[in-house]
Amino acid sequence: MQPIIKILDVLVLVKEAHVFLVYPSLKNNKLYFTIFDPGFRVTNTISFYDGKDSIKYPYLSQGTISTKYIPNNINYPYEIVTNKRINYKHEIIDANIHWEFNPYYETLNIDDYNEKLYHAMFSLKLMNYPKDINKYLCIRSKILEKTLEIYTINEYKIYSFKELSLLTQQELKNMFKNYFLQTEISIKELNKFSKNIFLLIHNIDTYINKEINPTVIKEYDPKYK
Repeated sequence: MQPIIKILDVLVLVKEAHVFLVYPSLKNNKLYFTIFDPGFRVTNTISFYDGKDSIKYPYLSQGTISTKYIPNNINYPYEIVTNKRINYKHEIIDANIHWEFNPYYETLNIDDYNEKLYHAMFSLKLMNYPKDINKYLCIRSKILEKTLEIYTINEYKIYSFKELSLLTQQELKNMFKNYFLQTEISIKELNKFSKNIFLLIHNIDTYINKEINPTVIKEYDPKYK
């Protein structure tokens, strides 16, 4: 994802981004940061002093996660480092993640931020975080590829927008209903989801041509290279 953020009155297109909460506080009369990130399955909060590395915390299966201080990086003086991640199939795999971030930045005018985010969104997904792994569900629409993928712990399916466009909104709803019931996601969410997918499928070219930033299209769609 490529959100556009405002730094020193200049619009910057960030190549990759992940959102987590950084909570500043004082500990031993020193500035102390704590990171909360349930979306990335960080069950142990990551804490560190200003200008220091954190310790290495246990993460996923036999992995570690930590923060590292990078004093020479003015814009992003810290990075999150981990050697594991979970893919869309909910598999724990090896990784080499180095996410740079700046705990001193503050996101202002969040509605404006979200509006600009659409210009960088080349995929949309619905995913839950159940304690029971058998209730896991991830549905991902890949906008530039014009496909929709469905992942459960035991199943993987892919559909083209072209074949889905032949279905009515009710037929789409019926298609996804069992997935939502099995994973205990509410019918209200199913109604909302099927409506949004229907709108996306039938307006995909307009969305790509009018909403997505051309730089994002060129970078993520091979046919533009």
